[in-house]
Amino acid sequence: MNKLFYDVFALLKSLVYRYNAFRSCLKYKSGMKIRGRIRVYRPPFLKRLFLGVKSGRIVIGKDFACNNTLASNSIGCFQPCFFNVDDGAELIIGDNVGISGSTIRAAVRVIIGDNTMIGSGCLIMDSDAHPIKVEERNRVDAQKFIAKKPVVIGRNVFIGGKSIILKGVTIGDGAVIGAGAVVTKDVPANAIVAGNPARVIKMIDQ
Repeated sequence: MNKLFYDVFALLKSLVYRYNAFRSCLKYKSGMKIRGRIRVYRPPFLKRLFLGVKSGRIVIGKDFACNNTLASNSIGCFQPCFFNVDDGAELIIGDNVGISGSTIRAAVRVIIGDNTMIGSGCLIMDSDAHPIKVEERNRVDAQKFIAKKPVVIGRNVFIGGKSIILKGVTIGDGAVIGAGAVVTKDVPANAIVAGNPARVIKMIDQ
């Protein structure tokens, strides 16, 4: 009886979180599971009304699992998942993808392939967030000087906890990103990379 109550309660919470977080910008297929609260940035109402700013687009495939609680991940979750997608940008997540307590920042486009797993506390971003040069960073129009380039993560990729994937990176199918890696360059398919900056340690089939 206790298990049935817990399962029903967890399902109701998932439905509430799903509706509140995604009502403005999400398209998803069947089977989405959300454990704990997830946050999606949405521009304030007045900004959308008077400046014409809209939420970016999030598309999620079937059987998506999003873990945001201490009990839902073996190493715990340090934060809820946070998706921040700029006006006109896209976050595309394939089928059977699992993400735990991570941040995804899409200024242009972030694509995550089918069957990919993203460990707790990861950061994926397709821009530098701020201009590199101080004189540009201090300008009123600093946003237009921010470097941006899409991130593409292939199918069957495993990204270890606390990893950082930076702008312009393409990760090949079947690659493994070691925990805490900082990925600044493309990763070949079926490669194992680790370190800061990440480098190829070996190929999986070796």
